[in-house]
Amino acid sequence: MMRNGKMKFAIPLLFLLFPANASDTVLLYIGRHEFTLGEFTYVYRKNNHYAPQTPEKCLQAFIDYKLKIVAALETLPDSLCKYNAHCSEHENARYLCGERRDGCLLAEIDRKTIAGIVADTVGQFNFYRQHPKSFRLQKRMEATVYHCNDRKTAIAALKIIRNKNEKNGRLPNNLLSFFCGGGRVCMDTVRLIVPKGVDALADKVKWHKGISNILEWNGKFVFLDVHAILPPARKTFEEARGEVIAAYSEETERRRMETLSRQYPVTVVENVWQRFLSAAKRSDFLASVHL
Repeated sequence: MMRNGKMKFAIPLLFLLFPANASDTVLLYIGRHEFTLGEFTYVYRKNNHYAPQTPEKCLQAFIDYKLKIVAALETLPDSLCKYNAHCSEHENARYLCGERRDGCLLAEIDRKTIAGIVADTVGQFNFYRQHPKSFRLQKRMEATVYHCNDRKTAIAALKIIRNKNEKNGRLPNNLLSFFCGGGRVCMDTVRLIVPKGVDALADKVKWHKGISNILEWNGKFVFLDVHAILPPARKTFEEARGEVIAAYSEETERRRMETLSRQYPVTVVENVWQRFLSAAKRSDFLASVHL
């Protein structure tokens, strides 16, 4: 529940009794913004409706989310930051409208952040260089797969290809016509480069250079001409671009949250939090309406 030791708990000296409407009791402050026990309880109940979550984890997620919202409230135009007028008519409606407003704010902030990350090719490349052990290619098989309609064709094809390999020769220019003749389709070939665990057929054969045995596979008679086993290597920046952007985004988000935590100190009101923890232990808490 702490981010770099920045979260604080406070016990106001005069805060001895809760007001009649406990939902309006302030649970935490983020910078100059307050967030109520009612809003957090609404979020906690809603989240636990879909997946069980401890109060502590829910509070940290709530704080992380609201840190972004506070940053948006401080930087975006007022027209985007207001609740609709009718949202105050009912407590749950108010929270729902707040969620929608927060979603719009977060979408706007994230849109700008993501656009900046995607456009920042210099930052991406520097991130790529700073992580030399990341963005790796596993050991891979480079092979041609021959799918034959019948065993006779497979045996004939395997014999010719094996002979070609032993003599370092060349295959006929039109391989399919050479084997099938008469315009028939009796065989097709597929070139592949795959790591282990990705292609079930490649995992069926021995991983070394050469020609595999004939296998029955999906109604065909199949064998592989393994040209090479490529060692592990690092992807080029262009090959890893998608992974780099994803990892760079995560790193940017982590730094962003650290900056927001310093910029907007978080203070949790301890006795309100303890009251929530006690209430949350009740068996009917998730189903109940009132605190």
